[in-house]
Amino acid sequence: MNRAILSLVILFWLIPAIYAQSADSSTLTPSQDEQYAIDRLRAIVEAIKSCQLPYFPLDKQMEAEGFTDVYGPPTNVVWNVEFHPSIRARFLGSIEFSEPSYLKMPPDDSYCNKPKMNKSECRRMWVIGTEGYQRQVAHPQRFRYEFDVTSHDLEFLRALKKTKQIDDEQWVDGAIDSDACAFRAIKYTPANTPVAQNSKPSAIPQALWDSAGRGDATSQYLIGTMYTEGNGIPQDYTEAYFWLDIAASSNDDSKSRERLTTARDAAAAHLTPDVLLETQKRARKWFENHQITTNGGAQP
Repeated sequence: MNRAILSLVILFWLIPAIYAQSADSSTLTPSQDEQYAIDRLRAIVEAIKSCQLPYFPLDKQMEAEGFTDVYGPPTNVVWNVEFHPSIRARFLGSIEFSEPSYLKMPPDDSYCNKPKMNKSECRRMWVIGTEGYQRQVAHPQRFRYEFDVTSHDLEFLRALKKTKQIDDEQWVDGAIDSDACAFRAIKYTPANTPVAQNSKPSAIPQALWDSAGRGDATSQYLIGTMYTEGNGIPQDYTEAYFWLDIAASSNDDSKSRERLTTARDAAAAHLTPDVLLETQKRARKWFENHQITTNGGAQP
């Protein structure tokens, strides 16, 4: 009887908690501004996937002896966004990937037969090197980067890594620049996915956004300035360049065009050549999709 009463008490205690969790399902849905940060996380992932790592060739003697430098692009790139409320943000974003980087030993120790070579020591090092190579192949360097997904941007939280090549290795603290590829992607990749490009940040008035979309250079300039200064929206020099570029290109007044060009070029100074080229292509695409009018405006 006491067990039955206890079960009822537990049941009545659980029902409100379960109901409250299901009723507040909106907390599990990112807001539009949080989605902006998630779009940037996705853009960073794509930048890491396409990263071209530098190749450091061995000297000709080592290559002739059969040594091989294995240093490839990131592999096993995965990312995730999980509900993880804290005082900073409701969601935690993460990116993990492997980076093969190791020295492959010659298939045998025949290179140890060279004159004046300590053959026994050379062969011992060949065994150690071969075992190390096999461990590295089974457990390549792995990196993990974590971010707070906030309503104003994606904020870097911490870097972790695995480098010991053992089965039960734990994540250890790293640094944001511990991997050159991810470092560049995190610092310089804006949320320039199609979803982000077509989304209006909530801080930009709808009337201003619509006017800029119709080709009004003043509205385009104001939006570009908001992105440049981070005024109410995440600072984004890529978006700033885009809006300032189309404003400068469609303005007929020479003095205004000079002022817009100066602001556009200032934003360009913060972009890498690849990002600048893609943004210029995006601006040209905008003009292809709009008909320029005689007064400097544009209509879809």
